[in-house]
Amino acid sequence: VPLRPDVEGAKAAQGHALAAFQRRFNSPLEALSRVQSLLSRADDEPITLGALVAMELEAIGSDAFGDRITFSGPEAPLRKSAVEMLSLAIHELLTNAIKYGALAGQSGGLLSVTWHIEGTPPDGRLVLDWVECGIAAQAKEARRNGYGRTLIEEALPYSISAETKFELGSDGLRCRISLPLAPNGAGEAAE
Repeated sequence: VPLRPDVEGAKAAQGHALAAFQRRFNSPLEALSRVQSLLSRADDEPITLGALVAMELEAIGSDAFGDRITFSGPEAPLRKSAVEMLSLAIHELLTNAIKYGALAGQSGGLLSVTWHIEGTPPDGRLVLDWVECGIAAQAKEARRNGYGRTLIEEALPYSISAETKFELGSDGLRCRISLPLAPNGAGEAAE
């Protein structure tokens, strides 16, 4: 006996909701798995911000986006305690760029990820600038406060003493994450 159309529709909706939940749940776990692999190989050499950004870009298949993505900055080693949270933040920014932002569909948007060091220890900071241009069509959806934005605006300041700024305009997104440098001046993010 076939199910009634309303029951079939409800079951299909549940299946779609479950699949969406699984993707949303598994995606950050995959990012943490990548960073754990990176951490396990980093006993002798520190993990740099550049390596972290490159790893996350590679995971999304950044080659498919061609010259729509640029990233650059100086060698900037991170303390292991900051790597996981920063990796999750970068992963969430990338996920949102693909869903709603500069990398969504055929938007022709551009993503620029740069970082630099401001000042010297003990007051110096490692500053990451995430800039997306050309996101007008997706901006409404991205305005909601989701997990990624909460992670950036609340968890990073709490867990790694970061200062963050998240600005979504009519045609672009700017996110700045500023981490304290380690007192030894090595450019590591302070715990």
